[in-house]
Amino acid sequence: MHFIDHLRLIAVSATVCASVGGLLAWISGLPFWAAALIVGVAMLANGLIAEIEDGSPGGFNDPKDGRETTHPEK
Repeated sequence: MHFIDHLRLIAVSATVCASVGGLLAWISGLPFWAAALIVGVAMLANGLIAEIEDGSPGGFNDPKDGRETTHPEK
């Protein structure tokens, strides 16, 4: 991944945190910084959980899980 791609990813993530955090602050009455922090932590936790599930046997990155999934030749 190139440097500009990292900057783009950070910019999009910050924009999503600010937007959803602002909406959460408006709905709940929380301070904006607290709502944006909650959204940021939720995004990080979601990414971590998805990465763990995808790497597990049977997950997206390891679909075989050690078992034969095709029919044997007759």
